[in-house]
Amino acid sequence: MILHLKELMKAKGVSSIVLAENVGVSKATVSYWLNGKVFPSPETLEKIAQALNVPVWQLFASTEEVACPANDDFVAFVRNAGHNFTFTDKREFREFVDRMI
Repeated sequence: MILHLKELMKAKGVSSIVLAENVGVSKATVSYWLNGKVFPSPETLEKIAQALNVPVWQLFASTEEVACPANDDFVAFVRNAGHNFTFTDKREFREFVDRMI
């Protein structure tokens, strides 16, 4: 899973220092996230999303995915707690992911 944190921070005009302060971690921790050395916990992902004022799913979406509201050629399959879910609508999928985290 790819975390699009760097491009989201740039788009929001948020520096590593400001994000670290708002999330309650060190600047080194933010650097580890940006370089892919460490992946934030689900709880920390929520804090990052709050600090950037975006939904959690947007942390994983590229700029193009966020800008494109069309659902053309989109299918997502999720297996959770023994149940299978299929999504053909991006918005429904994003809402499902937000509820899971």
